[in-house]
Amino acid sequence: MKFYMAAANLLLADDDDNDVLLLKEAFSVVNCDFQLTRVSDGDAVLALFRDGAPAPAVNLIVLDYYLPRRNGAQVAEQLHQWGVLPKIPVVILSSHLSAEECRRLGRLGVAMVGEKPGDFDGLCALARELVQLASA
Repeated sequence: MKFYMAAANLLLADDDDNDVLLLKEAFSVVNCDFQLTRVSDGDAVLALFRDGAPAPAVNLIVLDYYLPRRNGAQVAEQLHQWGVLPKIPVVILSSHLSAEECRRLGRLGVAMVGEKPGDFDGLCALARELVQLASA
C-alpha cells in the first residue's frame, strides 16, 4: 500500500548531480509531491535570502556540508544571523562530521544534522524524514 505524502517545497544546495538525482528518485519512491529548487553552492543559497530579497517559498532548506564557496555551516550561520533559521528548518547532510561540529550546528538551530545515506533504502528513509520536517 502506498501513502501519498503532502507537497513539500525544498531548497536543496548540493553540487553533486548524482546525489541530487538519487534524492529526487527517493522522493518519487516515497510518493511525495515536491517542488525542488536546487542550487550548487553556498553563496547561491544566501543570494535567495539576501537583504531585501523576497524570501523564497520554501519550507525546508537542505544543505550539503561541503559546498563550494561557503560550506553548509557558514550558510547556516548567516541564515541564523538574518533570522531565517528559526522560520525555515535547515538540514545539513555530510558523509562525515565531527561530534563537536554537529553540536555547534545544533546550537545554531539547525533542525537536523545527518550523514548522507550509503544506500537507496536509507535515502528513501531520509526523504520521509525531510518531508515530515517540511510539513511540521
